Amino acid sequence: MDKKLDRILRIYPKEDEKEYTLYILCENKPGVTANVSNVISRRGFNITSFIGAGTMTDDVYKIIIKLYATPTGLKGIVKQIAKLINIIEVKNSMSDEFVEYEMVLVKLTYSPDNHGDIFQVVNHYYGEIVDLSDNKLTVAFTGTPQKLDTILALIRHFGILDIVKSGIAVMRKYEENGITGTP
Repeated sequence: MDKKLDRILRIYPKEDEKEYTLYILCENKPGVTANVSNVISRRGFNITSFIGAGTMTDDVYKIIIKLYATPTGLKGIVKQIAKLINIIEVKNSMSDEFVEYEMVLVKLTYSPDNHGDIFQVVNHYYGEIVDLSDNKLTVAFTGTPQKLDTILALIRHFGILDIVKSGIAVMRKYEENGITGTP
């Protein structure tokens, strides 16, 4: 058994998984999102964020997926998704042609001792207080995933009780009509 495994590992060397974001345009038909997620799960990769949204054209739908995959695995996923019947376009949004944005809600412990420090972070990063009680505070922050990671690192010591992320929203830069476009 070990000889077989060694031979397989020589043929298919282990690659490190990285986080990728896929931007998919498809026809707005039933079952398309299920087919896309099945392609990814059949290849053994896990989806960390899945967002579907309409576009300016009623019959075109946009799917944004965040997942961890190997570079070789990602190529296979993109090729397989592109072969699906209702798919118009599949892109890896790691290029400079895309803008990524996200929202996070954070519930913190709140006391007179940390009041000033919390409000300083909220104001500096343009956060919005959406709920306040005697000892809990819920704040909404928006920005790039990197900005939100920085904010979470800064406020972790205040005592995070809960976090909810919206999932990443991705849009092509210079998009003219909601589907595709050039500047």
